[in-house]
Amino acid sequence: MCCCNSVGRDHQSVIVEVHVPPVITTLPKSQDISVGDALSLSCEASGYPFPSVTWLLNNTQVTGGAVHSAFGRSKLLIENAGKEDEGTYICLAQNAAGERKAAAAVRVRTPPIIVDSSGVKSVKLKDTVVLDCLVKGDPLPNIIWIKNGQQLELNHRIQLITNGSLFIYNSSDQDSGQYKCVASNDFGLAEQVAELIVRSKPKFIIEPLNSIAAEGSSIQLDCRVYGEPKPTVTWTKDTLPLQKNERVVIFPNNTLKIAAVQMLDEGVYACISNNSLGSAVAEAEVIVQVHGKWSNWQDWEQCSSSCGDGRQIRQRMCNNPAPRNGGKTCIGISSEVKHCYEKPCPVDGEWGNWMDWTPCSLSCGVGTEQENVITLHHNMEAVFVMEKAKNHKNVNNAECPVHGEWGDWNEWSLCSSSCGGGTRERKRKCDSPFPAYGGHYCIGQHVQIDYCNNAECPVNGEWGPWSPWGSCSSSCNKGQKKRFRACDNPAPAGGGRECSGPAQETEICNAHLCPVDGKWSEWSGWSACSATCGIGVRSRTRTCNDPDPFYGGKECSGDSEEFEECGDEACDVMPTQAVGHLIGVINGVDFGLSKLFANISQFGMEQTVSADVQNITSEIASKMKFLIPLLTPIYWTTAYEMGDAVNGYTLTKGFFRKETQVNFATGEVLYMTHVARGLDRRGKLLVDIVISGEVPDLPKESEVILHPFVEDYIQTGPGSIYALSTRTYQVGNYVLPYYWNHSIFYDEALGEMPYLNEKLYANEMDSYYDPDKQELNFIISASIGKGSSSDECLDGFTLSSNGIYCLDINECESNPCLHICNNFPGGFSCQCLNGFTLDVDGESCLDVDECETNLAECTSSEECMNTVGSYKCLIICRDGYRRSDDDLYCLDINECDENLHLCEQTCINSIGDYSCDCDVGYYLSSEYGCSDIDECGSRNPPCSHTCVNSPGSFSCLCPSGYEMLNSTCLDIDECYLENHTCSKDQECKNTDGGFECLAVCLSGFSRSSNGSCTDVDECNNGQAACHFSQICINTFGSYHCSCPRGYYSIGLGRPCQDIDECEDKAKCQHLCENTQGSYRCTCPPGYRLGQSGKTCLDIDECLESNIDCGPDRMCFNMRGSYECIETPCPPKYERDTLTGYCKLLCEKAGTACPPNSRYAEVLAFKMVALPSGIQAYQDLIRLVAYDQDGIHLPNTLFSIIENETGVPFRIRLEDGKGVLYTQKSMDSNKEYQIKVQAVSFNADNVIQFTTKFLVFVSVSKYPY
Repeated sequence: MCCCNSVGRDHQSVIVEVHVPPVITTLPKSQDISVGDALSLSCEASGYPFPSVTWLLNNTQVTGGAVHSAFGRSKLLIENAGKEDEGTYICLAQNAAGERKAAAAVRVRTPPIIVDSSGVKSVKLKDTVVLDCLVKGDPLPNIIWIKNGQQLELNHRIQLITNGSLFIYNSSDQDSGQYKCVASNDFGLAEQVAELIVRSKPKFIIEPLNSIAAEGSSIQLDCRVYGEPKPTVTWTKDTLPLQKNERVVIFPNNTLKIAAVQMLDEGVYACISNNSLGSAVAEAEVIVQVHGKWSNWQDWEQCSSSCGDGRQIRQRMCNNPAPRNGGKTCIGISSEVKHCYEKPCPVDGEWGNWMDWTPCSLSCGVGTEQENVITLHHNMEAVFVMEKAKNHKNVNNAECPVHGEWGDWNEWSLCSSSCGGGTRERKRKCDSPFPAYGGHYCIGQHVQIDYCNNAECPVNGEWGPWSPWGSCSSSCNKGQKKRFRACDNPAPAGGGRECSGPAQETEICNAHLCPVDGKWSEWSGWSACSATCGIGVRSRTRTCNDPDPFYGGKECSGDSEEFEECGDEACDVMPTQAVGHLIGVINGVDFGLSKLFANISQFGMEQTVSADVQNITSEIASKMKFLIPLLTPIYWTTAYEMGDAVNGYTLTKGFFRKETQVNFATGEVLYMTHVARGLDRRGKLLVDIVISGEVPDLPKESEVILHPFVEDYIQTGPGSIYALSTRTYQVGNYVLPYYWNHSIFYDEALGEMPYLNEKLYANEMDSYYDPDKQELNFIISASIGKGSSSDECLDGFTLSSNGIYCLDINECESNPCLHICNNFPGGFSCQCLNGFTLDVDGESCLDVDECETNLAECTSSEECMNTVGSYKCLIICRDGYRRSDDDLYCLDINECDENLHLCEQTCINSIGDYSCDCDVGYYLSSEYGCSDIDECGSRNPPCSHTCVNSPGSFSCLCPSGYEMLNSTCLDIDECYLENHTCSKDQECKNTDGGFECLAVCLSGFSRSSNGSCTDVDECNNGQAACHFSQICINTFGSYHCSCPRGYYSIGLGRPCQDIDECEDKAKCQHLCENTQGSYRCTCPPGYRLGQSGKTCLDIDECLESNIDCGPDRMCFNMRGSYECIETPCPPKYERDTLTGYCKLLCEKAGTACPPNSRYAEVLAFKMVALPSGIQAYQDLIRLVAYDQDGIHLPNTLFSIIENETGVPFRIRLEDGKGVLYTQKSMDSNKEYQIKVQAVSFNADNVIQFTTKFLVFVSVSKYPY
């Protein structure tokens, strides 16, 4: 200031410092980073003095990380960022003139982390199993399960649920194993192993088989068992534990091996498997086959004659051992015979008359003839005396006969076979002596045969065929390929030689040179950009010569020229598109980071904004669908300009920040920060939006209608604008108001609006949510013009001294509110303290009755009492209680002490109540009154005989013969006290009140109550001596012990013995298994027992198991099994979906069909399952030919056109049908296939239809 007058002058200097509020010139950028990455955010602000910059995370000052700030510039660096570092970062620039904020959304992506898993889980068979795999990660990890190294295939029984856990329904033992949960996303991978153990009863994989073994050989019984826990396996023989020794060995795999089999090894062996869930038994019978061998020769028997000629016999038996169980009988003779002569036979005789001359003394050789003369005369000592006179002469006769005798045996011959069982023989001759002169030939065999070399023959190994050549080890430059063969045709056995020669061969393959593929040269430099602003194009080239392709190598893949966009600066043109990010929290729900895409187009005098917000869940969409003005930075920037009014782009060039507050009539408040960062090089407006606060909670399905609105934009200072509006939206029939205001900050160097205030008009707005895409779509049209009083300030504002700004009037300085006044640009609002509500005048406060309005938080056991500005919760007391003086708890009322009861005799207090009782001898007849108990009239009187009732008591009396004890009359036992009159031959029996004299009973009888002697039931009273397995049957005066059905008795008190019903082979159709006291019939696999329990019925697996054989196959049910047989249709044939037959349509046959025929040929499949024992000439199947309409064609000729079975099948005509039969009996356990052609003729003997039958015949190994 300078002042002067005529007298002189004086001066004073004043320093004026102008403070400039902060303006953020470099905004922090929103980022997606991984856990462990470094997070770096930069923010720069201008202003005077230099602003100080601080960082906020989710509205809380950042404490972690390193912050470097100077001269309005700040950099936040967080090393090794974690999930806790995720959120909305705010750069807060402050100086003495004000403050500014800029926001950036940071999302920290995390690799998968498995927070919970199942470990080892043990379940029962058919249980439902859940293998947990609870995973955290951002983005949400993808989860797969691997079982035993292979990716698990999901099906109707094994399902993956949404939280990553694995559900297994109706678990089976195949589900046991190691499971691995693998979770992955773009930022990493995590694995966790779980083991599932499905507990199951033992089940046989391989059962031991019935076996026949030759004595001295080895036998092996296999037994493979599965179960969980792992079953224990034991072996028994004939129900007793098997004793192991050096011959009997049980291997670790539970196989039983018996070496050098003996007769004592014969029996029934059982493999018994046990675990905690049950047991299983499989039996096998071992039969030992014994070949017969001769015993030693017995001594020669005595000669058949004690004098003269006789015979001697010696024998040997085929019992050392005897043949058993189909063993071979002994070879050779069992007896030998030889002649014997002990001595001449003595002949006692009497003399007779002289006979003629006797024959010669020898029948052969030189003998004599004798003539005898007998003289008889009388003497003194005998009646007659005999005297002999002899006359001899020599006579020559023929030679005497010589009987043959056996000589010694020769040595044994060589064995007929060196191995595998052969025979040898030895011989003897009838030459000691030879028979001569008519003598007998030797008796017996001249040849003996014996078994020899029974050991198994060695089999030398021979090579099998070569396998096909394997693939070449290299596709070029000489690779190798190999082929292999096995020494298995046959394999060496019994000590035979291995195959000689190599087991594999190698040869050269693919000897040609490898092709050389072409490769690109380096790219050339980029050409100049085709545009000076916005997006242009530039290019670069390369050639395929580094190297060139040779020897058939591939050309370079890809393009020889490449193009890319270029250009760093956007053109100064109104944007037609906008992109950005949306992040924040609504009603406490963090909806994450969403992307925003918008298109702007002009329609008449309006600019229409169509925007999509992505990654919006249905829960958030219901809260945002009426928040269409969140697009305010876009529609204000691009609004159609009317007259001289300007939109946001014209004023700020797209660089500004908006702070928005939304107040709803229902009390909710929502805050928004909009940051516009100008245009990118494509001319797109870049916008970031941060939302936080509360909105009305509308039902998801409610329809929201947004009404058009008008916004007033007021220039409140350099680079600052305030905007406000009151709007409405409609939900159903309800129209709800809400209030918006904006504070806009931009570079003040860009100037001001041409008017003090402008009006923005918003129309034709709508929103739509697409749940499939999770997109929220908005549309709004906007235009902007000068305000209604563009040269004056609106109510609540006053014109600045320079006349270019509207300044807010602080209405709260006049204290218009009863409690609290809140000033805001252009107005004010009143607020009440807690417990009060604003009156209709908007300034007064009324007490809130929390009890009436249900705002009180009292429990069901409390009573609400309203107070001024608050309320109390008082405890509620039930009947029998009263509230304490401090109203905090309830006290019991003692009705007995305070004489508040109604009891006639006794009062008993209880907590919250009381009860009445009576004296002894009385009962409570009503709630309060007492009556006498008539003890004598009760259902169970206290006296055993006579009872006399009295008030409150009673007395008992006893008759003669009784005495009183504790109110009970007890009988006096006169017999025990010997106070009776019975004689010595009588028995005293005590009775109630007296006694009786009875005669003595015999053994086996006892005295009954009426005095008579009755039979003693020894079976019921435990006197019988039967074994516990026997059945006791009482008889008159005695008893006997019997056995139940299926057992027989071996004597009194001896255990019952099981009857082996299976000795009757006709008991069962297949196998009979004896059990204790009974038996059971079993059937082979593929059969089940019939209703009789004895016969075997085939199981139709195709029907019962619903077998799906797949395309071109049919299920053939055979006796005892099934098979999926190949039934492919020939080319051009079509499969009939109903019958499965193959049909050739006439139009596809290539030949003409008879009139009205649809098919040229039909291929039908027939299956016949037969039992064994099919004899020759037995009919197998009847084949019938039908036309296309299913009508039988009787004029048909049948012929067998293919039969490679080796069995002479034939077919005959019978009633227009073809009957297939065989001329030879059919082998059991064998399958046959025959093709039959049926040619059908019409009445004129013209071929009308052709059918081919492919007949599959199966013969079971069993006759049922």
